[in-house]
Amino acid sequence: MSPACLRPMRGWLRGCFTATVTIELCVVLGLAISAHRILANEIFVAIFVMFVCAPLVWLVTCALTGVPAILAIRLSERFRIHSVLFFSCVGAAIGVLVSALLFRSFNFVWLFALPGCLAGITYWYVSGRYAGQDDTTTGAFDIQ
Repeated sequence: MSPACLRPMRGWLRGCFTATVTIELCVVLGLAISAHRILANEIFVAIFVMFVCAPLVWLVTCALTGVPAILAIRLSERFRIHSVLFFSCVGAAIGVLVSALLFRSFNFVWLFALPGCLAGITYWYVSGRYAGQDDTTTGAFDIQ
């Protein structure tokens, strides 16, 4: 695998990790806010199960965001888009898309748009700001 392909992949995986951590923290915050309606034992069990299931959440995040992320990465590499605004908006859009696919509604859109936005910013920090700089003749995902 060429180094031009490793940089975007590393950024995407770190973005998935960021989205997973953000989703987990949003759920914990939601449980803490609704603590007056839930017993303390139930909150601790829910938080424990949630963090035990974090690797599964990360795998699902990677699986659901793979194709749209590759398209966005390919677009940014091809046209040398370096904007953090581009990557944060694309990340939020992918989060909204995943939310619509999972729940068939837009009720939980913020729960996925925020992690997607942060994942896009993470991708930009790791890889996106160098988009298109590896090779001047081909993009990172061109088939040779």
